[in-house]
Amino acid sequence: MNKNNYNIKIKIIIILFTILMIFLIFYRINIYTDKSKQFDEKQTEFINKIDKNSIVNISKFATYGTHLNIEGSLEYIKLSGIRIDKVDLVLTSINSGELLVKSKFNYSDNKISFSTFDTINTGIDLESLPIDDYYVLLKITYSNSDVKYYSLTNSSTYNDITYYTITKNNSNNKLNIHFSNLNENPVMKIDVLAIDNLPENIYDIAIDPGHGGLDKGDTYSNYSEAELMLTCGLELKKQLEALGLKVFISRNGTENPNEDTTTSMYNENGRINILNKSHAKLLLSLHMEDSAYTKNNEGISVYVPSNCTLDLASSLAKNIVETANTYYSPSLSFKKMDRCVH
Repeated sequence: MNKNNYNIKIKIIIILFTILMIFLIFYRINIYTDKSKQFDEKQTEFINKIDKNSIVNISKFATYGTHLNIEGSLEYIKLSGIRIDKVDLVLTSINSGELLVKSKFNYSDNKISFSTFDTINTGIDLESLPIDDYYVLLKITYSNSDVKYYSLTNSSTYNDITYYTITKNNSNNKLNIHFSNLNENPVMKIDVLAIDNLPENIYDIAIDPGHGGLDKGDTYSNYSEAELMLTCGLELKKQLEALGLKVFISRNGTENPNEDTTTSMYNENGRINILNKSHAKLLLSLHMEDSAYTKNNEGISVYVPSNCTLDLASSLAKNIVETANTYYSPSLSFKKMDRCVH
């Protein structure tokens, strides 16, 4: 091959490569432009479906465990012969469809009041939200089949919320729950994004071994309740961490034996505030009552807040009884459920 032919081939290759690169650049620009245009169209469609005549006033929004609860009200014009059939909270993503959250509601002449929950650990399941950006709207279905959407504004004393999901497969999601504006329309948003791991001060589960310090609790032979619960708490922490969870424990045996933890638990650095600062989704407080153990007078009890569902407590009790080959407590004090849910 002579030198001239070689140079011609090199030039042809360079020209073809340049043409290919130009084509790819324009192709990517067109794709970006199309996606941007589609996004703008969806955003316009989303904004247009919002009724601008009224705005929902949010009086309360808070997370409990793994759920977000929202309460609010809406002033509306009542029309003769038309009633309200359904009130739903809607999580709408511009990239996907609607996620409906049924709400309790009541209304008077010109005001609708609603709530997303009956119990504190129900509402919007934050663990189940896929990665995306969601706008939160109120959707009202009227008896004449009309459907209207209303945007939400923060009329409460509550600040924005940052929520981290429970660790699964060594990863978590971060949720920013906040209020902003979209083309001068007030909106509530939930932004879900993936993160590699939890911040240093955020935990999945918190364990509180009962008593400690001067407070020894009940006594069993030569052991105190505080000692036994610390042993159980440390072992439980070890087992949960082996499952990949990030676990906080309120005491580990290095606490001051002369400190009165009963009277100091509500202090700034007391047990209650330390546990709250862990941001754990679940708190397990471990105790053991004082009496001689027999099948007739002792067994497993799980105490939970009175205004929450009992599914998790029931599952815990069932698994402990079956794994440890023990019994359910026959105690009737504060009893809400017999044994467990199957």
